[in-house]
Formats: sequence, C-alpha cells, structure tokens
Amino acid sequence: MSRNDNTVHFTILNMDLDKFKDINDSLGHEAGDAVLKYIASLLTHSLRSTDFVSRVGGDEFIVILQRLTIPNDVQKVIEKIKINVKQNAFQWKGQETPLSLSIGYCSYSGNPDPTVINDLLSKADKNMYKEKRNDKST
Repeated sequence: MSRNDNTVHFTILNMDLDKFKDINDSLGHEAGDAVLKYIASLLTHSLRSTDFVSRVGGDEFIVILQRLTIPNDVQKVIEKIKINVKQNAFQWKGQETPLSLSIGYCSYSGNPDPTVINDLLSKADKNMYKEKRNDKST
C-alpha cells in the first residue's frame, strides 16, 4: 500500500514541571525563571533538530515530534527526556535542586487538518495530568 504524500505524522508531548511552585517559593521567582530557561535548554538538547519545543505558559511546555508516532518510539523519547532532566539537577547559588517532568502525549497520522489540533492538545494534556496523578500515588 503506498503512502499518501499529504499524510502527516507527529506526536504532541505536553509537559509540566513537577513542584515548580515549591521552587518559586523556596528559591524565588528569579530562580524559577532560570529553571524554565534551563528546562527549555535540556529539552532542546534531548530532541532532534526537526522537533519543536515551546513554553505554553507557567511551567508547561509543548514538544512536537515530527514523523514519530509509534508508541514504543515515543516512549523512548519521553524516557530520554526524563533521564536527561533527572541527571542534570538545577544549580542555584550553590544549591542543587532535582527536577522532574510529567509528560503526556497524543499522536496523529492523517491528512493535514488544523481542526484536530485542539483535540490533540486536549488529549495530550489529559494524559499528562493522568501521569501526574499516577506518580503521586506511587
């Protein structure tokens, strides 16, 4: 079966920095801003040059993984991101602060359709909060 040239394949990762409020409260907003920049840098260095990283507000980031929809491959990328973040604690005025992310995702393969984006973002967001709840219960 031949593949339609118009077909797009991508995965949206929705990420939330765990315990960001605690970081802001204990280290201050200047440190919080530095953490957000640090996370953006870690994400960028964890991904391919064809992937897209954006902060969408507060402590949430969105990543678009182009041409990657196979669940096992997506899980490998998520694991790579989590390991990179875990192994690179944030340093602020001589204090080391471990960081972690909750990550949810939703994949899409099909014809380009801008009307599905909001649905995909919503599903990725729900999956991220599901992971966050699961992490708190363990």
